[in-house]
Amino acid sequence: MAAQSVFIGHTIVNLADPQRENREISLEVYYPAKTSGENAPVIHPGTKKYPVVCFAHGYLMKPKDYSYIYEILVPEGFMIVMPDTETGIFPSHTDYAKDLRYISMHFPLLSEDPNSFFHGCIQSTVSLIGHSMGGGCAVLAAVENPAVHALVTLAAFDTSPSAIESSQMLEIPCLIFSGSNDRITKPKNHQFPMYENLPGVQKTWINILGGSHCQMAEKNSTCKLGEILIFNRASISSDVQHFTLKKYLIPWLRFYLKADVKAGKCFDQMLMEDKEIEFRQDSKLVNFED
Repeated sequence: MAAQSVFIGHTIVNLADPQRENREISLEVYYPAKTSGENAPVIHPGTKKYPVVCFAHGYLMKPKDYSYIYEILVPEGFMIVMPDTETGIFPSHTDYAKDLRYISMHFPLLSEDPNSFFHGCIQSTVSLIGHSMGGGCAVLAAVENPAVHALVTLAAFDTSPSAIESSQMLEIPCLIFSGSNDRITKPKNHQFPMYENLPGVQKTWINILGGSHCQMAEKNSTCKLGEILIFNRASISSDVQHFTLKKYLIPWLRFYLKADVKAGKCFDQMLMEDKEIEFRQDSKLVNFED
């Protein structure tokens, strides 16, 4: 029988954190579906449930500014959860980090609820991904959080409390992306110190040569204005930057969330051969001698 086609379904899920006066956390959820569109029927994964990728937006940005993320990951068998909180001009990094922490712990529990849209579909395995402010908040949310198995940051910003300081307490696998042309969150001041502070050996830093801060997302006028005001410009296109992100993000997540050894070997090999990046890696994902 031919393999079932995978479409991207979308729905809204609202969670409430009882420890913060039932603070409402609205989530944009994208998932493998039988047809595309709103509340489309989920493709039931059988015994291999979908790992959750919780994605945190940047400053003055929204989940819709990162459509390429769910477009590349949902067909790979991941469920993407995007919180739509702290989108205003004065966001609280602490509250946003607590939102991410709550989501990572409680969204997978919907798989156990027979009345849930996602009953029987969600793994307990969660990865946090965040851009800029969201990257720093993802670091804060991952500290001493047993629900988070892996962390990816895109041009992460050193938040308040400090994501750089907090990274010293992370023992999980981490993938840190930078853009070499980023003058909003300069790699030497933000992402590389986070990488250096990570205590484990399962960490990789990838600096996309010519990449910028805002090209970690889709086109966003507010972010772009910020780059213009500080005379910041990428020397590669958005498509090229997204291609590089996709090239490494998919095999890395497949290795850590789906135990795909072949994907891990592919990731390691690409790092060694790619002239479009510079990188640091404390230990290969897979020992090629095995």
